[in-house]
Amino acid sequence: MIKAVIFDFDGTLMDNMQMHYESFSKALEGRKKLEPRELFMLEGGHVFPITSRLLSDSNPDESEINDIIERKRLIYRKLSEGLKMRKEAKMLINKLRRLNYRIGLATGSPREVVDQHLSPRELSLFNHITTGDETRKPKPDPEPYLKCAGGLGVKPGECIAIDNAPLGVESAKSAGMICIALTSTVGREDLKRADFVIDNLREAEDIIKSM
Repeated sequence: MIKAVIFDFDGTLMDNMQMHYESFSKALEGRKKLEPRELFMLEGGHVFPITSRLLSDSNPDESEINDIIERKRLIYRKLSEGLKMRKEAKMLINKLRRLNYRIGLATGSPREVVDQHLSPRELSLFNHITTGDETRKPKPDPEPYLKCAGGLGVKPGECIAIDNAPLGVESAKSAGMICIALTSTVGREDLKRADFVIDNLREAEDIIKSM
């Protein structure tokens, strides 16, 4: 029996992956020309290993990586001012809460990014939040989803995860959860390990209620 639904943040609850791409591109200017898919296929991990991977051809040292991360953070913060949660996401969460599902959030982003975008009222919609600065191993490792399930007080098999990234799908499935994948950044072929693939969060309600 499904008792909880755990949402990814970037690209799932928030329509912000283009902003992450633009901020990374500007931060990497002069070092690397970044293609959107290159970033989107790495989404879900911690920012340091993602940045290191993007610059793997130039073998940067830790100081260089941290400088780029800080530039990216500042650019993203400016680009994303005023960004709100997807309306269909908030509607879905409110419907699920009325149906007595526990609601979780499992993201590779740090807590400051979650707090930047969600109001105190929106944060209160979640029974538990697991952020990237609270996990040792990022997606595709199952730790983020397992830790969130633990915080919700449910077993992994009692959870449905909703994620938009291939690494997030891998994380959820490795955790033993049913996974619904959202095609907000990559195509269906990239998300084929998910149990269900949807184009809009409005499609998720009927799937969840059927489980």
